[in-house]
Amino acid sequence: MQDIDIGTDFSPYEPYTHRLRKILEEEYPDGSQVIREILQNSDDAGSTEQTFILDHNTYPSNSLFKATFKNYQRPNLKLDRHQGPALLAKNTTTFGDRDFQSLLKLADSEKRDQYDKIGVMGVGFNSIYHITDSPSFITGDKYIILDPHKWCFNGGIKFEFIANKLSDKYPDQFAPFNIPCDKPFDGTIFRYPLRTKEDSADSEISDKIYQPEEILDMFHKFYEHESINCLLFLKYIERISFYELKKGASELELLYTIQLENADKIRKQRCLIAEKIGPMMDELRLGKLKSKNQLVASYVASFCRQKKTDPKKHSSWLILNYLDDLLETEGYFQENFKKNIRDHKFIPNVGLAIPFNDLKDEGKLFCFLPLPIPMPFPVSVHGYFAVNTSRRSLWSVAENEDLAVGALASTKVSWNQYLFEKVLPKAWVKFLCEIFLNVPNIQSEDISKFWPIIKRGTSSVTYTFCKDLLQNVIENLGVDDHVFKGPPSIGTLPEVLANSYDASSFKGSQFYWLSISNGYLEDEKSYNSLTEIIRNIGFPVMSASPLIIEALKNSKHKYSLKFFSPTIIRNYLKHNRDRWQDKLSRSDVLLLFEYVLKDKNFEDLEGFKMIPLADGTFGTLQFDDSCVYIVPNRDHEDDELNLFENQLNKFIDKSIGYELYMSLYRYAEAGWKLNIKVLDENVVANMIKTSLNFAENANSEEIPMSNHREWIYKLWNNLRNRNWDLRRFENVHLIPTSRSFLRKLCTPKKIFSARTTLTFNFEKFGTVFIEDEFEEIAEWNKLSPYIMKPNNIISVLNSLKVDNSFPENVNHTLHVDDVSALVEYLSNNLRFVNKKDLVQNLVKVIKHLPIFTKVDHTSPVPLSPGNTNWYLLPRNEENSYGKIICPSNKGEFLSTSSQNLRYILEDIIKIPRLTSQIYWQKYVIPYLGSQPREVLDTVIDILFDMLPSLHDDANLKVALIKTSFVPVGTRQMSQHQQLPAIIELEKPTGLFDPEVKAVACLFFEDERVFPAGKYSSSKKFLTGLRLLGLKTSLSSNDVINRIDAIVERKKSNVQDDLIYYNALRLFEYIDNNWDQLNNSLLNTILKQEWIPTVDKSGKKFFSKPQDCYCQKDKDLVCLFAPILEYEVKNNKFLKDLKWNTYPDFEKVIKQYELCYDGVSKMQPPKNLEKICYAIYKYMNEICPANNKNSKEDFNKMKTFLENKPWILYRKTFYSVDQVVFRLQKEFQVENFLIVELPIGYTSEFMTLFKTMGVREE
Repeated sequence: MQDIDIGTDFSPYEPYTHRLRKILEEEYPDGSQVIREILQNSDDAGSTEQTFILDHNTYPSNSLFKATFKNYQRPNLKLDRHQGPALLAKNTTTFGDRDFQSLLKLADSEKRDQYDKIGVMGVGFNSIYHITDSPSFITGDKYIILDPHKWCFNGGIKFEFIANKLSDKYPDQFAPFNIPCDKPFDGTIFRYPLRTKEDSADSEISDKIYQPEEILDMFHKFYEHESINCLLFLKYIERISFYELKKGASELELLYTIQLENADKIRKQRCLIAEKIGPMMDELRLGKLKSKNQLVASYVASFCRQKKTDPKKHSSWLILNYLDDLLETEGYFQENFKKNIRDHKFIPNVGLAIPFNDLKDEGKLFCFLPLPIPMPFPVSVHGYFAVNTSRRSLWSVAENEDLAVGALASTKVSWNQYLFEKVLPKAWVKFLCEIFLNVPNIQSEDISKFWPIIKRGTSSVTYTFCKDLLQNVIENLGVDDHVFKGPPSIGTLPEVLANSYDASSFKGSQFYWLSISNGYLEDEKSYNSLTEIIRNIGFPVMSASPLIIEALKNSKHKYSLKFFSPTIIRNYLKHNRDRWQDKLSRSDVLLLFEYVLKDKNFEDLEGFKMIPLADGTFGTLQFDDSCVYIVPNRDHEDDELNLFENQLNKFIDKSIGYELYMSLYRYAEAGWKLNIKVLDENVVANMIKTSLNFAENANSEEIPMSNHREWIYKLWNNLRNRNWDLRRFENVHLIPTSRSFLRKLCTPKKIFSARTTLTFNFEKFGTVFIEDEFEEIAEWNKLSPYIMKPNNIISVLNSLKVDNSFPENVNHTLHVDDVSALVEYLSNNLRFVNKKDLVQNLVKVIKHLPIFTKVDHTSPVPLSPGNTNWYLLPRNEENSYGKIICPSNKGEFLSTSSQNLRYILEDIIKIPRLTSQIYWQKYVIPYLGSQPREVLDTVIDILFDMLPSLHDDANLKVALIKTSFVPVGTRQMSQHQQLPAIIELEKPTGLFDPEVKAVACLFFEDERVFPAGKYSSSKKFLTGLRLLGLKTSLSSNDVINRIDAIVERKKSNVQDDLIYYNALRLFEYIDNNWDQLNNSLLNTILKQEWIPTVDKSGKKFFSKPQDCYCQKDKDLVCLFAPILEYEVKNNKFLKDLKWNTYPDFEKVIKQYELCYDGVSKMQPPKNLEKICYAIYKYMNEICPANNKNSKEDFNKMKTFLENKPWILYRKTFYSVDQVVFRLQKEFQVENFLIVELPIGYTSEFMTLFKTMGVREE
């Protein structure tokens, strides 16, 4: 191919100075940034010291290098213009070849693939052109002059000044360095001539003139604001010095020194990652890097800085450098961005630093050197960040900025986010773990400053990167990482292994460091002060910012977190009594107490000395009876704590917090078993007893009031305010009496509230009155059972009853007026009481009062004691009772002289008021017989006046009937209303009505069976006696008695005729009344010889029924048997006497024989024809009878009379063959042997005679 020679050069070209000017204007600011860039380069070079010198001098220019640039034309642009004041920067490292190459590249850097170097862009050194136009430096045996303007050299020149012995030839050229130039310099020293006015006029880089004073100001600002910060994350520089060589001076004057004092100890740690990162990146590139390749370098750096001869200022910093897993980082970027981290020098290297002695400052963001970006927390953060060219800000996404995916800018932003979100949290965890190992005497309030807690008002750029940092740190925490502040000491906690609190690593701290596994978070329901209290007694509570705790709760650890609770704290307190009991302040113990009560597991509180007593001490919680009491309302001025000042150890302190106080009150009120109880009446009563020395006066109803008056009234104000149940105080001396005594609230002797008109009576009865000042309190309704008001009759009576001397206390003689007043008082007040309340014991009290009068008496008496039965007369008979006749042991009758007394007796005492019937039946009639005549007459007279109205009362009649009160007499006495000399009384039923003649005639004249005296008066008494059973007839027994009387009379001298006729009248009475009598008397009738009979001669005597015959059979037996000359009318009576049949045929035959013999002897019996007629009639009746016995009797009769003359005719007896029914006239002649039966025979007895054999004719 042939050469083409027809074109000219055409390529983009920009002068180097223009590019520098642009860099300075847009990327690198003026000021201390110059120093920072110098430091960075020195550190990258491995220098341990960096010295800055401001040289004010202008050096000679006689032996300077000559310009060699062929384009050099301007004569004024000589090297002598750079011999004036300059900034010198000296370090301890000599340039290498790559360092020289880096200086030759404006926009690139030889350090891009040197992972231990800070520089990336290669432009940081250019910031020096802010102050100079032609820097030069000596390093080793090289001397380099940089000339970007190409004023003297073509951009720059390098000399080997030792080999060429240039210092000998050009001493003025080397003089400004003030170093020996006959040997290689061990290090590097830069000289930056300050831009002068002349330079400024010619400079294309900057027109800023730099005066030495500005360099001094730069030194000062760096010292004040940047000094130690610049050393924090550098790898090698250990000392920075600032000197001034004043004009004409030969000795340097030290201005500032910044030094790492413990460099020897931490040197390896500082450069650990820098020295290992290169080989590790090579292994990563070659695929030989092993997993788990993180590196951690942590140490405490001790810095000092000094201004001239001022005292040194020391500070210590905890610094941690961390290199994350390169494989993990590489994998992340390969997966997400398809990029290698080595191509972009993305090293997951971060660091954290914080000063021990000044935690108030805010941290800074570093990329080895500080960036002008404050951190929102005290910790300074370093990272291998992607920074812009000026190294003043991070690559970040502005709000709503849309970066192209995969673009370098987007990758750099993602890298920064990766460092903040993935790497920095891991480093921070390790940083936190180093605190307890390396930070001595850290203050508790500073702990949170070690955490990435963002301050309010943080700028958006910082916030963007840090907003999730805290949460990410928490997520990376291990449960055993000791990063939380604990207590100064640790007590015994059974739930956690003791060795987890090993304090050997915490010796530099004033407290233990806790982890998630062995620490407890604060109960959200507790108080902040509580946490501090339990921490101070050694409980492992983790102190942390609320933001940290919130992050923990939202982290993966949320299920591993332990929160202390009342149960846990109680358990801790139980095992660590020596840490708190009698050691904590009162307020602290109270807060603890309030907290451990919250879950209401009261059983676990036993033995805790936490009860806040009112005397300022603490009592022990127990389940026994040694109780402490809490008052219901603690605001009353006369509450118990003010009343019982000598017993404050029995009360809960009322000055404790409201919540605790009310909790204790509620729990006690609900009946918990612990020995804090709600103050009740029983307790107050015992406290009062203690205050009044009750033990010495327990048996006394009253004690002297002494100096207790004011106190007792305060006490009563309290009792009323509490509305206590006064029943619990009944045995306590509480009532002030008018006699300046304190009386038990409830005593047998009741106390009165006020004096009354009955005071005299009540005082007699032993009543006590309250003092006047107590009257207002006595109006309290609860005192009504104990302090009597006169109208409270129930209390009055009860008071009298329970007096120890009852009933003697009421056994006093009262004046009649007092009696009347007392009766009226009782009546008026008893009318208004509920009768259910008026129990018998109280009625008994009334009975014992001497206010009653017995009937017929005038002196008042009590109704008790005694067993007397008391009664009231029938109401209508109180004024007409006549005379009380019953014995006193049977009952006493009371007078009801007034309505009031009547009410008390009837409605209250319930004295029975007798009815007329009961009164007369039980209390009069039974005692009539024992009364004197005049008394008896009086009573009976009244009784019989009332008898008509009482006759319907069967019981009364029975009682009266059974009572012998009627004087008895003979019939004559009764008729004449006479009384015998000796009066005998008989029951009405035992006497006979004298006016019933049929009965009266049955008695002998001397028999006293009739009412005598006035009782025989038919107008009043006889009528009454008849109502009471006066006999108007004879009963069976009466008949028997009459028969017996007749039998007895036969033995006396009484005339037989009187007896005979009395008996005959009796027999007739029996016959007439046999149907009304019963058979009980038949035996007596049959067996006694009492029946009045006569024989054939007419002689009177008495026979038994079986020995005599009645008038019916007289003609059949009268010639040989006694005959009752009375015709029995009652067939039943006749039958009962066995007189209803004929006599035996033998007796009839005997009657015939006696007739026949009498006729034969010419002494015929009287009434012969009548007798024979009766015999014939007898035979005629048994002849046709069908019964066997009659037939037999008839046959026997027929046989006996056969051939015997038995038929009477004209006083002569004929046999059957001597008589015919009809005799012919021719034979009807006197003395004819055969006679004709009389017509009377034939008309009545024809059959008989025919049967017996009488012929017709």
